Amino acid sequence: RIASQLFIESQESKSLGSKVSASINLEDVIKWTPDQVSDWIKSLKGLDISPKIFRKKKIDGKKLLAMSIEEMESLGISQPSSRQLLKRYLED
Repeated sequence: RIASQLFIESQESKSLGSKVSASINLEDVIKWTPDQVSDWIKSLKGLDISPKIFRKKKIDGKKLLAMSIEEMESLGISQPSSRQLLKRYLED
């Protein structure tokens, strides 16, 4: 269900002082803190999602990978296209 790697655009993560890699292993994502999840969300293109909500609701890597469309809606991700695109980043 979940892809072996997530592919994203490289971007500096200013709040953590680390780089978000273009290819992310699931082992790394599972260990992400809510801050790292928020930084990753911020790096994605084409999403109308506020990264702050992931920090506020304490969504870590494990929760992010397990998140359903309904859970995304409850976070305030109101645009169906944004939910679907985020889901595509998270599953194969």
